[in-house]
Amino acid sequence: MEKSFVKTYTFDTQKDLKLLFTGKAACGALHSFGPAVRPNFIIHVITEGKGVYQIDNQKYPLTAGQGFIIPPDRLTFYQADREEPWSYYWAAFTGDLAASYLEGLGFDQKHPVFYVEHLEKIRTILEKTFLLDQTSIYSELMLSSLLYEFLALLQQSK
Repeated sequence: MEKSFVKTYTFDTQKDLKLLFTGKAACGALHSFGPAVRPNFIIHVITEGKGVYQIDNQKYPLTAGQGFIIPPDRLTFYQADREEPWSYYWAAFTGDLAASYLEGLGFDQKHPVFYVEHLEKIRTILEKTFLLDQTSIYSELMLSSLLYEFLALLQQSK
C-alpha cells in the first residue's frame, strides 16, 4: 500500500517556469504507476529503497540517491521493488523555459535518470513547498524560488 501526499499549486502568473504540484510517497511492494502519458515535466527523487523506471521501452533500475524525469507526452511506467520498495519526492512543472532548462541540465531522451548529490537539501526544499498556501504573492514567489533552487541543486549533482 502506498502512503502519499500531494499539494497542487494554482498560481497562474509564472510563465517561464511554473510549479504545478509537489508530493511524496512511501510505496508498498510492487506499487506502480502507468503506463501513462503526462502533459508536463515531473522529476522524482528517490530517498529510500529501489525500483524501476521505464521510458520508450528502456528500463532503468534505480535506488536511493537517484532520480528520474518524466517528460511531457511520453509513455512512462515505474514500479517499486518487491523486497525494498522505494520512497520518493516529486515536483511537476511547466513553462516556456522548462524544456530548455532541463536540456541545459543534461536531461534528454538518452539521459532520463540521474544521481542526486544533495539529497537532504532537495528533501528540505520539497518539504517547504508543502507549507506554502495559495493565497499570497509571497507564496507564489517562494514556490518559484524553491523550484529554481531545486533545479540548481540537480545541476550541481551532475
